[in-house]
Amino acid sequence: MNDIVTEIERIADDIKEVLDKNRVATPNTYAASRLSFLANLLPGGYAREKAREIALTAEDFYSSRKHEKYTGGAPFLFANMEGLVSRIKNHAKRLEKEDKNA
Repeated sequence: MNDIVTEIERIADDIKEVLDKNRVATPNTYAASRLSFLANLLPGGYAREKAREIALTAEDFYSSRKHEKYTGGAPFLFANMEGLVSRIKNHAKRLEKEDKNA
């Protein structure tokens, strides 16, 4: 279980790094593709589901105009992606805690 937790944490950090380096809502196929790739590296379950939500949101965020259709626009989408990264990291911590208590 510890290897899985470590992998989830590493990939969550990689996702956060991509987001931090690409904070502007402009067309960016690299960032969107990288986030999709990272999501698919995660083992199935909650973390992968949240990472896929990030990848789908990134498709709209890193487009010419799709982010404009959301209430709150690009800032809302970016905050949502950051929140999902936090949820992935919290999930990893929960898994680690459960493993230690088992």
